[in-house]
Amino acid sequence: MDNVALILLGVEKLEGGGGAERFFADFFLLYQKHNEKKYNLFFVIDSTTYNSLKTLGRDLPTENILILKTNSTRFKKQIENFRLAFLLRKNKIRILQFCLYTPYYYRFIQLLDKYKLWIGTKTVINIVNCEIPHAYFDKTNPYHQGYINTYGPLFNDQTIDGYFCWNKLFIDFTSSNKLIKKNRPLMSAIESRFSNLELYYPEKKENLIVFAGRLDFRKRPDWFIEAVSVLFKKTPDIFKDYKFLMFGTGPMLDELNALIKERGIASVLKIETNPKLWTVLRKSKVFVSCQDYDNFPSLAITEAMAAGNAIVARNVGQTDYFVKHEQNGFLVEPDSPVGLADALLKAIKSDEKLVQMGRNSETLISTVHTFENFVRQIEDYWSKLINSKNLELI
Repeated sequence: MDNVALILLGVEKLEGGGGAERFFADFFLLYQKHNEKKYNLFFVIDSTTYNSLKTLGRDLPTENILILKTNSTRFKKQIENFRLAFLLRKNKIRILQFCLYTPYYYRFIQLLDKYKLWIGTKTVINIVNCEIPHAYFDKTNPYHQGYINTYGPLFNDQTIDGYFCWNKLFIDFTSSNKLIKKNRPLMSAIESRFSNLELYYPEKKENLIVFAGRLDFRKRPDWFIEAVSVLFKKTPDIFKDYKFLMFGTGPMLDELNALIKERGIASVLKIETNPKLWTVLRKSKVFVSCQDYDNFPSLAITEAMAAGNAIVARNVGQTDYFVKHEQNGFLVEPDSPVGLADALLKAIKSDEKLVQMGRNSETLISTVHTFENFVRQIEDYWSKLINSKNLELI
């Protein structure tokens, strides 16, 4: 059985965000118990990441955990690089998969590229960001230069063996624009994902509508506030029966609190944090997602569906993998805060159908977006990568 490892370093304060980090921690935990697994899976983390995941209830086992000790001397980078190379070589890791990519990981990728034959490990980057194809060449996008700085060196200068993608658009985009210069990495995009169902299941439902996520511009939490404001002005009576809840933290927190006050809805909406969000989603009827570009494969939506929620979401990207209009939720039309308000009102007026919509969400999670289906996808990918010599797009 070949050895494969996930790597996740420097993770702090996951409350209100960290979907990819939480997802791979769950995947590692469940894969260790999987009776039909084809690989021996390790998890390379540091103490900061370990403690952050533990705070969220992810109690990682000691078996197959490889702790990368950090260093505070002026030779920090060199020592940590050596430690990682030693861990990979000692444990005969065939594939090291980065759970997500940030510039923090670049020096480790350089190391793996430079000493690939000595270390004996192939490198996979997990692409979770769906904004790259939209912002990379768009100079009007405020994050354009950041993406050039972050991904340009990766595409131009490093030999990455593979990319495992949340969205197929990334594969189409990099291929059509010939962005990856040094080789043809093995690429694959998922079609289903899973939620850890141990914590997320429905209880007796209450009239709760929930928005939860990192308070970042890309998630468009301001849309939810604006939609609540529209409803409060046009149909104030619904607030006697329904409660709107908002959970998260992030760079927009102060701005959003000011917006709530400015719109005069502080009496019906406030922003809270709850590291045990499953206790809310078990009781809520509707979960809302407003993010730009795509709502698939949002971990928050997956968890909400598993907990029996109808989903209201913008119809962007591969959102229809999750949301089947008027079957397990509502797609926003038109694509605006007013359209979101309309969709929320439809959900409230469909109150008698919401419980069945929640059950439809559960069915979609239990039959399509399952752990077994995700395992099949990622194991097939690992197998092709380990056996490949001339890497090609798939």
